[in-house]
Amino acid sequence: MPGITTNQLKSPIENNRDRVLANPDYYRTRQQITEHQCGVFKEYISFATGNRPPSKKEFLMNMEEKEIDPDFAGDMEALLRQEIEYNQGTAFEWLKNELIENLDAKQR
Repeated sequence: MPGITTNQLKSPIENNRDRVLANPDYYRTRQQITEHQCGVFKEYISFATGNRPPSKKEFLMNMEEKEIDPDFAGDMEALLRQEIEYNQGTAFEWLKNELIENLDAKQR
């Protein structure tokens, strides 16, 4: 009867732990991007501008200017197909509550 090696008995969790320990920087970055809902946004802004992403306060100030800017509302209408229902007030509330609340979490 052939023997069973230790690797055959390792659980997926142990295998994952081994991969993380072998390359911690890669997995730390991966975790920030995939597990934090703002991670991709932060990475994109940092890459695209060469600067840090905006803070929660900065983002809110910019967004409040856009809420009262008729040109911004017109731009949104022009970008969306006619059959798409869009309520800018509802969209801004969702953005504030779901995304912006987490902007300052774990800043790099």
